[in-house]
Amino acid sequence: MSLTKPIVLVLLALTSIATGWYLGSRANTPVVTEAAARQTPAPSTRAGVQALPAIDLTELGGATVNLQQFEGRPVVVNLWATWCPPCRREMPVLEQAAADNPDVAFVFANQAEPADMIRDFIQGEGLDLEHVLLDTDSRVARHFQAGALPTTLFFGADGKLENVHMGEVSGAQIDNYLRETQ
Repeated sequence: MSLTKPIVLVLLALTSIATGWYLGSRANTPVVTEAAARQTPAPSTRAGVQALPAIDLTELGGATVNLQQFEGRPVVVNLWATWCPPCRREMPVLEQAAADNPDVAFVFANQAEPADMIRDFIQGEGLDLEHVLLDTDSRVARHFQAGALPTTLFFGADGKLENVHMGEVSGAQIDNYLRETQ
């Protein structure tokens, strides 16, 4: 009985150290719990002010894509990662929204993960996504000060940011944002 308390304390300390190491190893990637994402208000003060940035990202095949090349039609930029449960859950919803709205460019900017991991996730989930891009150092998330994943950015055809949604997004929310954007 006298050994139980020290063992529990050691296990708690090891768990804290392991958690700190894990989170520290993802320092370039925004990390947030689902509960915090629900409590974080969307940065709507930036909507309509910021433009689609001239940031180069990389396709899974290696080609460079500048985000501004999508201007001229509405653009939805989803910031996500394979380790993020709400990101994983919303992918089929975003896939369906992209299929239902061919006049809108849906861009899936993965945050700081290797291409093979992303490819494995997409294939494993049976997703058919166009414009899956690598944001290896989370430049888009930093540019828009997105402190949570997933974050979905809605731009008008003029390239101006219209809406920001932090946390998991539903099909109905996407439809509403797109109506406001177009």
